[in-house]
Amino acid sequence: MARIAGHYVYYLWDKNGVIIYVGKGQKQRMWGSAKEQGAFGGVIYKRNLDEQTALSMEATLIDHYGIDTLQNIKPNGASKMFIDKCPPKQHGTRKNKPLGIVPKPLRKDHYEKYKEVLKQGVAKARRKREIWLNEYLADKHCHYCGESETCSLVFYPNDQEIRKFSKETGLRKELRLRVLEKIRETKIVCMNCEAKKINDIELSPIL
Repeated sequence: MARIAGHYVYYLWDKNGVIIYVGKGQKQRMWGSAKEQGAFGGVIYKRNLDEQTALSMEATLIDHYGIDTLQNIKPNGASKMFIDKCPPKQHGTRKNKPLGIVPKPLRKDHYEKYKEVLKQGVAKARRKREIWLNEYLADKHCHYCGESETCSLVFYPNDQEIRKFSKETGLRKELRLRVLEKIRETKIVCMNCEAKKINDIELSPIL
């Protein structure tokens, strides 16, 4: 029977960049472990492993760092394996970041430090998505009266829903297709005609 891959091996470090824990897991295990161990950062060392390989690699890294220097309670008992290049014993400098991966802090310290920058980034991304909608409407006109002023056009009857969904959805092509699917369920009308439709005034589309 083939072994099922899906395990990974990871390690965590403290605020000083010192490696404090080595583990193996699946899915969100590293993040849960980081919380349990009070870690500042962590990185996946190897992924897509079967369980036995992950155990052996974990045992090898524990031996590499030394069980006495880690918060691991004891070695996992698995046989060790040859690793061509073990990761460094400390993080915190560009030189010591393994495999070209920039470690991501796993606690709220990072958010508090860069809160304003992150907020600006989110606002900028949402603004780009608003511009995408305006560019989409640039060559469109009202289904009923022919009005073509972009700022007066809406997606009837789900304008607010579509604009909110567009703000929350990325600009990659496959994600924009989701927005276009919702747009196809609507008619593009001007605000004046929208008000008439809401008040049940009959309108005829332009020819």
